Amino acid sequence: MVVLARAAVGKTTCLTERVRYWLQNGVKPSEICAITFTNLAANEMQVRLAEDYKSGMFIGTIHALAARFLMMGGYGEQVGRAINDEKFDEFFQVIKKHPECV
Repeated sequence: MVVLARAAVGKTTCLTERVRYWLQNGVKPSEICAITFTNLAANEMQVRLAEDYKSGMFIGTIHALAARFLMMGGYGEQVGRAINDEKFDEFFQVIKKHPECV
């Protein structure tokens, strides 16, 4: 599902309620990946889901998802260092070198 809309019209609410619906209707948390534009929206979704939020779900930005894939692919040290040092050009260079991870 893709939600495209202007600011402040309820995109986060729409996504949150869809995720809640999926969980209540038997979709496994590990099969849910909700990508938001900002960390603020991702955090808000987790708070709104409250007790419905389950371990194994991914709710975050596209950058967080790329970092997760790279970490799972064994490039955690390079990714962690680049993010911690806020050297995002390095982070994107790691992605370019290892496209199989994303």
